Amino acid sequence: MPDASLERLLASHKSATDEFLAAAGRVAPARWNAPRGPGKWTPGQEVTHVILAYEAVTRDLRGGEPMRLVGNRWKRLIWRAIGLTSILHLRKLPGGARAPREVRPPDVSADRALLVAAFRARVDEFEAAYADSWRNAPGKRVTQPYFGTLSLKQAIAINEVHTLHHAAFLRQSASPLTEAAPAVMPGAIKS
Repeated sequence: MPDASLERLLASHKSATDEFLAAAGRVAPARWNAPRGPGKWTPGQEVTHVILAYEAVTRDLRGGEPMRLVGNRWKRLIWRAIGLTSILHLRKLPGGARAPREVRPPDVSADRALLVAAFRARVDEFEAAYADSWRNAPGKRVTQPYFGTLSLKQAIAINEVHTLHHAAFLRQSASPLTEAAPAVMPGAIKS
């Protein structure tokens, strides 16, 4: 595979990680460890989740243990047909999928500076492992829990879309907190 293709893939991926870092930087300190809604992750947990995802893919690229497959073969076939198509062609993660156990963040507060540094380091490690696989093992496959094995092009595309997906959540957390309007009881007299 020509290196020009590799450089294009890595440049596109870098754009996504830069967007993610910019979104993380815009989250107010008071919001960093506050969930963006009931049952939702905090911005710190969003970043931790993406770090864990990069660690898992990098480990797989380097020949380590891949993430466990989720569901049965038939479910993965359906998820692959719908979800992978959505990611690769629409550049959008399907909604409602729960993060695999290996990449779920802990319920603890997290320091932004430490997480941002860890994110940058994991991205650098991923890109180095990816480039090495591209050049030395172009037929390498990586395991994605919902879709099964993926080609290198599919793997970097999923990482890119996944990173942008979580950047959007960070942008939501960067918005000012708003108080919900008080509910009006049916039949109540408005003043």
